[in-house]
Amino acid sequence: VQTCALPILPANLQLNDFINLPREMFLKIIKLGIPLSLASSTQFLNGRITLMFTGVYLSPFEVGLYYTIQKITKIITLPLQSINSIAAPKFAESYGRDNSTEIIQTSRYISKIMFYSSFPIFLIIIIFSFFILEFLNKDYATAYLPLIIYAAGQFFDSISGAVGNILKMTNSHIAFQNISIIMLLLSIFLSFLLIPPYGLLGASLVASIHLVLWNILSIYIVWKKYGIITIYIPVFIK
Repeated sequence: VQTCALPILPANLQLNDFINLPREMFLKIIKLGIPLSLASSTQFLNGRITLMFTGVYLSPFEVGLYYTIQKITKIITLPLQSINSIAAPKFAESYGRDNSTEIIQTSRYISKIMFYSSFPIFLIIIIFSFFILEFLNKDYATAYLPLIIYAAGQFFDSISGAVGNILKMTNSHIAFQNISIIMLLLSIFLSFLLIPPYGLLGASLVASIHLVLWNILSIYIVWKKYGIITIYIPVFIK
């Protein structure tokens, strides 16, 4: 919330100044903070809802295996997480100066970095999925397909770029909140639908579908606002 509020806060704001903010500006910050807080809460639940359902419907062994798959595939998005921490204030600053050109250029640059940094990791996981799991535990090796499916979702999330930050930092936080709520409800529905009959495979499908649809909706909103597609795929989407 602090970063998102940069465009509406005066420079060099101190704590005492914040306490004595004009009522109008204070209400603006509250209006900005509530949707972001709600979105953060739903995102937190989104990241754990599938794991909660696996605890109900799967065996302890399968739950541990699903948790392992989560941790392995998270490696794909490590570059995105690092860049997002830098990109967020950059987008807020550009939006505060009403510089849409800079937002577009930064977004495209980040998307390219994300593709070339995450694709090799994704490829290694796809090719050596069986051996990676077997190395961790011989009984894990049969779960190579759920690992590949989950990795595909994480890769799509990564190459979609800093789309979430663009929404949060450019006054589209309501859209960000709505997408988060929709995806939480969808994840709950898909978990009921896919995890009981398909087990670990169903859990991986739910997680991947969530990641892909969340990013597609966000990419669409950014495209409508700035006319750019944040996802980067060489040859097809530049």
